[in-house]
Amino acid sequence: MVNKRGKIWLIVGIVVVILIILGVVGLIIYRNAKCSNIQIPIQINGKSPCETYLGLCDEYGVNCMGEKGQEVKLGTGGRRGVICMIKTNETSYYDLRVVNISSLKGASTQEVQKWILDEGWKGDVSPGGDGEVAPVLILDIPRDAPATKLKITIEEINENDVSKIIHTSYVEVVPASFLDNILCK
Repeated sequence: MVNKRGKIWLIVGIVVVILIILGVVGLIIYRNAKCSNIQIPIQINGKSPCETYLGLCDEYGVNCMGEKGQEVKLGTGGRRGVICMIKTNETSYYDLRVVNISSLKGASTQEVQKWILDEGWKGDVSPGGDGEVAPVLILDIPRDAPATKLKITIEEINENDVSKIIHTSYVEVVPASFLDNILCK
């Protein structure tokens, strides 16, 4: 009788271990599938913005998230950043200003304006490397915010050549579940 009981406990232990392993693998698969398209934190998971947003650093000059057909999604429920990458071959001073942020669908433009914590970026950019990360817009998106599409207009002023260039970014705000907010950080 003792031998049978020991075998049953061994089988139960093996089944529990297998279930735990399957649960961990399931969470990893969920995270990879769900979180790859949603940016949750302002920091980008320890990766350089060039790795995260392919093509953002391929060209010299200013390249912003959500322009040139690039799909960008920000999850609800916290602080989210919209960045531009500046890559130059000579030291330059840049002034990036958010001149307009509007909602194309979802939350109203007036509601989106309440999400803004900080906007604009100024600074010197040195040549070399992947470039300079310029957080031009910091939003505090409520957890219960509806799915929204934002149009963000950014004015780039390069103090060296006194040029003004307009960048237009399109960003999707997508509802993030409690699990997304935990796993996608």
